[in-house]
Amino acid sequence: MDDRQSQIREGAGLEESRVNQEFVDFLKKAFWPVMIIVAVAVVSFRGFQMYEQAKEASLAQAFFDLDVTLASDTPSPEALAALADEHEGQGSVSSIARLEAADIARRAAITGVEPGLPTPGPDATDEERAEASVDETERGAYLDRADELYSRVWQDTESDAGQGLLAISAGYGLGAVSEARGAWDDAADRYDRVSELAALRGFDLQARIAKRRAEDIRGGARPPRIWQAAELPEDELVMGESDLPGRSDEEVEDASGPMLPDLPETPNAGEAPSEDAPADDAPAGETSPGGG
Repeated sequence: MDDRQSQIREGAGLEESRVNQEFVDFLKKAFWPVMIIVAVAVVSFRGFQMYEQAKEASLAQAFFDLDVTLASDTPSPEALAALADEHEGQGSVSSIARLEAADIARRAAITGVEPGLPTPGPDATDEERAEASVDETERGAYLDRADELYSRVWQDTESDAGQGLLAISAGYGLGAVSEARGAWDDAADRYDRVSELAALRGFDLQARIAKRRAEDIRGGARPPRIWQAAELPEDELVMGESDLPGRSDEEVEDASGPMLPDLPETPNAGEAPSEDAPADDAPAGETSPGGG
């Protein structure tokens, strides 16, 4: 009993109470800052999740818009270029859209037919031909537009290893535009750049193809020219009943040589020859094989 009493210190209860009070005061002071930090962390994490979801949704919408535009019967270069500007930064959508727009513009310049319109057939009217045809001024404008779009794709993808094929496609397009303009030295230089980039990105086959094309151009190789309907002689466009341009039925018959005469009908097996059938002109004194 004496020992327990000797261990009791005066004011021990007050000291313990003071420690508890200090802890409570600390909690009161730190509660709101800690809660704010936790809340900010939770909100930031949730905001990051929502941002990633919105980013994925935006990318999916961009590819959906591109697919819808390309699936239409008459995609125009300007519609695809506008789509590329609208979805700038959404993966490779912009580069793909500009490549497609440049291809359409280049084909219009080469074929002489407006984008989205069918090539006029032999039965087309003059009005239909005029509506579908591309004159020299429009041809130059289409080539300029194609060059601009190809150059933009090349600039955006040349240094990106993950978009090497897009850059190579753009380089081929630039070379084709130079060929359409008749700028052969410029076309060969552009194919050289394609070859160097393809080799750098590991596309050895494309590197050899582009290098060979540049060598062929420097060696004098030229692609065949596609003649427009307005450049052809008028009589070559008129199809007669013989279906040969510029030839009448009589000329076709004369050129085809003499006609063979009709062969006599052969009697069916087991039938006796008709009375009108000519007799065999066998020489006198000769008998048929097996005869007496």
